[in-house]
Amino acid sequence: MAVASLFATVQHYFSSLEENEPTSAWMGALIFGIIFLILAALDWQLIIRHKKVA
Repeated sequence: MAVASLFATVQHYFSSLEENEPTSAWMGALIFGIIFLILAALDWQLIIRHKKVA
């Protein structure tokens, strides 16, 4: 899910710039980027905890 969110961030940013909407590009990048960071941190924590148990 984190990778999909990263893809959505990049896609939204560049498509908004293509449509000459720089504010939308940055706001979308911020929103999708925060979602990506949260999901990536969650994935990382799950991997670390799984390695400690095993």
